[in-house]
Amino acid sequence: MAATKPRIRVHTISIEQVLSPIADKVSELIILDEQARQEGAPMPDLTPSAEHMALSIKNLCNVGRASMENGDDQLKTRMPSACEQIEAAGKLFMDATVQLKLDEYSDSGRTMLVQAARGLLSGTTNLLMTFDAFEVRKIINLGEAIIELLATAKQITTLEELVVVIRSVKESLIALARLSEARHAELINASLRSRLLVANETLRKGSPLLVSALHTYIQNDRNEQALSSRDYAVDQMLNATHEIIVVVSSTDLDESGYADSAGAFHMVVDDARAQLMSAAVGVDARQLESNLTRALAVGQNAATTCGHQPYRQELEATMETVKSSMRELSLHVEGAECEVAAHRLDQDLSRFEQVLSTAVAYSLTEAEVVGSGPAAPLPKMLKSASNRASREDLQLDIEGVQDYSHLLVQAVSNVAAMSNDARRVKLVAINAEQLEKITDQLSNAARLAHANPSVTSANNHVALLRDTWEYRADVLKATVAGMASPERVILVAGAGLQADLVTVTDLVKRGQAQDALRNARVVESRVTHLLSIADCEVENSEDASFQKPIETAAARLRAAMPKYLSAVQQLGEAPDDEVAKRQVATTTVEIKRGVEALRFAVKGEAMPVEDEPEGPDLSLEPNDPKLFKQVSGISGQSHTDDEDFEDDMPELSREPSTVSPRRMVDPANPPTGPIADAAKSLKQEASQWSSRNNPIIATASGMADAMQAMAQLANASTRARTGEEAAGQLGEMIGTAKEIAEKAKDIRRQAMVVAEACSDKRLKADLLYLCDRLPTISTQLKIIASVKAASASQNGNAEADNMLVKNAQNLMETVMRTVRASEAASMKTFATTASAATAGIRWKRKTKSVRRK
Repeated sequence: MAATKPRIRVHTISIEQVLSPIADKVSELIILDEQARQEGAPMPDLTPSAEHMALSIKNLCNVGRASMENGDDQLKTRMPSACEQIEAAGKLFMDATVQLKLDEYSDSGRTMLVQAARGLLSGTTNLLMTFDAFEVRKIINLGEAIIELLATAKQITTLEELVVVIRSVKESLIALARLSEARHAELINASLRSRLLVANETLRKGSPLLVSALHTYIQNDRNEQALSSRDYAVDQMLNATHEIIVVVSSTDLDESGYADSAGAFHMVVDDARAQLMSAAVGVDARQLESNLTRALAVGQNAATTCGHQPYRQELEATMETVKSSMRELSLHVEGAECEVAAHRLDQDLSRFEQVLSTAVAYSLTEAEVVGSGPAAPLPKMLKSASNRASREDLQLDIEGVQDYSHLLVQAVSNVAAMSNDARRVKLVAINAEQLEKITDQLSNAARLAHANPSVTSANNHVALLRDTWEYRADVLKATVAGMASPERVILVAGAGLQADLVTVTDLVKRGQAQDALRNARVVESRVTHLLSIADCEVENSEDASFQKPIETAAARLRAAMPKYLSAVQQLGEAPDDEVAKRQVATTTVEIKRGVEALRFAVKGEAMPVEDEPEGPDLSLEPNDPKLFKQVSGISGQSHTDDEDFEDDMPELSREPSTVSPRRMVDPANPPTGPIADAAKSLKQEASQWSSRNNPIIATASGMADAMQAMAQLANASTRARTGEEAAGQLGEMIGTAKEIAEKAKDIRRQAMVVAEACSDKRLKADLLYLCDRLPTISTQLKIIASVKAASASQNGNAEADNMLVKNAQNLMETVMRTVRASEAASMKTFATTASAATAGIRWKRKTKSVRRK
């Protein structure tokens, strides 16, 4: 049997489940052969293993050959050779074990054993990939048929043709959805699963829109808006079908590129802080400036889109302070002056983050209020389109919807720019793009319905686009609800509400009752927004002791708001009604106290004694910069450096984390390359926390050490080596991969304890998602290590090398995210039951002095 380099893509659950035990057996054979050659020991009797393997091969080949009955020509051509390859490897394995049983030291028997191991791994992979390719081709062929049908949709000119085409498309879409759902359940890569889910959802929601657009076009084939709507609906379906074809064709194992911008802001800020902490030994001014430039770009975009002048000015001023401190630091890149400048820049950077978060929260709050307030643009536009308003008025209302759509997209994009959550960042990007496209189509449909009020299909098309627009807008708002800090949003929304209350009070004092009533409706919109946040927090929590204060505060607001509106309305009818004036003043105070109660409840803190509501000074004008400073200076729960003496002491007594003396990494000559870089990133993440009383941090740190050793082994295996230098290295690589996989299991188990004690549903779900990924990625690592070891004597395997790099990066990134998610989840635990479950996990940040040491 000719030796072949194993080619492998562990991209589905089925492939992983079948291949994992085969890879374990191959690893065992390689280690046995290596140990026997090193120690001159006899080979054990492997005939029972060979017999068991023969049975497994027989079953696998039977399944492969059975699949040919309903397969296409390619499957029928390729499956027999795949079965023959693995059967030949099984026979060689049996022959090798028989020869070694007769002669325990047989060199030829050992050589045959290693060749059989490679053949088993390669043959099994070939068979699995052959069948998987057939499953993919079924989806691709159906997708291409749908694309052809959709192409003909643009040629339809009669209702009869429409009925025929839509019937065919509908049947094909049902079949495609069934196959895609099955593929979705198989895919390991979470980003591909998400993309497939979004594409299927687009097809499902786009089908009625397609029918409506085609129907409207047939009745208005000379109208540009109808033509645009038809092309948009068809193109949406085409793009979604193309996306399904691309996704099912992919065999990517990692999630790189899923959301390239996710975490970019915090990454560059953290990198900048790491450099500033090491200012005592000098600063790389160029790299630091590069990081700060990228962070400030996020701030600049937020400032440009922020509609609140004091907020924007404060953000711009803070950014200038950061730039000024950076210029000062660049003049002193080492020594005592460098440390002073670095400390000042670090403080400015912290202030910048706080101010930026507040400005972003303001934009999000305003988008919510504008979209649901008394002058909400969408209802106005729909009313103008249906009640024969002038074309000029309709155009103004259309521009209002377009402006609001842009406002919402910018607001959620700013939140996403500061988020580490790759999944939600991607959802924001997809739905923001869809909302902008649908806004254009809704505008065209409104013009068409306005020009043809008697055409039922035109009005129905507007209704469908309205529903689609509202769906996308709701998805955007719901997505960022899990990304933006509720404490920060309540602070900013509460400040805006209290400013509006001041405005209404002033208007009442001046006798401008109608203006006061209009502004009171804005107050109502803000209260509604705050109540929606409260409802989300209650729904998101499983802790009754956390829910109850929020429900109480929300009930207070719900009770006060109708009384407030009634009193203001009464003043509109009777401006001198003293009872109504007192009622306005009383309910104003009650609303303020309700907002403060909600703010403290969401923070999980008891509200102070109610002499006067705490918070921003209500005597300030709404646009007074001092109001912004009071809000942005309030930060939510955060961790600060713990000054406990015990943790300030460097942990010199601890032994380095190693599996064996052979794998100890020389600090003076550390490994380099992408695997080593990934390990270093995890090590830096873990180094922020004390590992005392925190097994998650201790295990993550040990995993980073093990991955450093893997990097050293991977680098060595790619260089030309003598037999003596290579001795033991293959087994060591496999052993290291197994150790990393075991540590991944440990972290998963420890993180699961935190997840079960977490009362916050979003944080819990995020942590459980990461926990579910760890076993799969670590299993892939073991398989890839086996492939690399099996191909070592064949001058390497470039594919295995690349896969090892991607897997290492993916695993280290997932562990880092698990550490962060665990720390966040630990902050939201059940008040009564969590202590027993998580008492052994304590999160304590190291002081800067310890981290430098």
